Amino acid sequence: TSYQLAHPEVGKFIYCTRTVPEMEKVLAELKNLVKYREKHGIRVPVLALGLSSRKNMCIHKDVVDEGSRDSVDAKCRKLTASWVRDRAVDDQEIELCSFYEQHEKAGPEAMLPPGVYTLQDLRNFGREKGWCPYFLARHMMEFANVIVYNYQYMLDPKVSNLVSRAMERECIVAFDE
Repeated sequence: TSYQLAHPEVGKFIYCTRTVPEMEKVLAELKNLVKYREKHGIRVPVLALGLSSRKNMCIHKDVVDEGSRDSVDAKCRKLTASWVRDRAVDDQEIELCSFYEQHEKAGPEAMLPPGVYTLQDLRNFGREKGWCPYFLARHMMEFANVIVYNYQYMLDPKVSNLVSRAMERECIVAFDE
């Protein structure tokens, strides 16, 4: 982050980890670094966030109770897919995810203020606003200075095409392995 601070033209800092606990440690350390800088008069707006699977970020009780990552993903898609949402316009019996709907309704106003956000911070913010933390984090990646996520989000072609394709060409990427 010091290099990024000295060279703002570099763009984002993407930190890739293997596990969620490693991700959380990195974000906690970044919070300490930001506090240290502010204490010493270095006030640079930072937006840093972690991105993980729906299972780790979801706050919808019925979805979270699904258990496995695959079943959480499937249930989430069942509540948020565009074709399901289109059908729900005519059929009020079709269940949708209220957190996703509120996030979509907020549109460009669905923003995080500057800060460092762990997965728990994102879940708390999502509950407070009524917004889906997973889709909020994906949206905020465009605006974040620092992104911490699983290295598969960068390396796996299926996942990286969804998550990392909008990254700037000039950015710092670190692999914690």
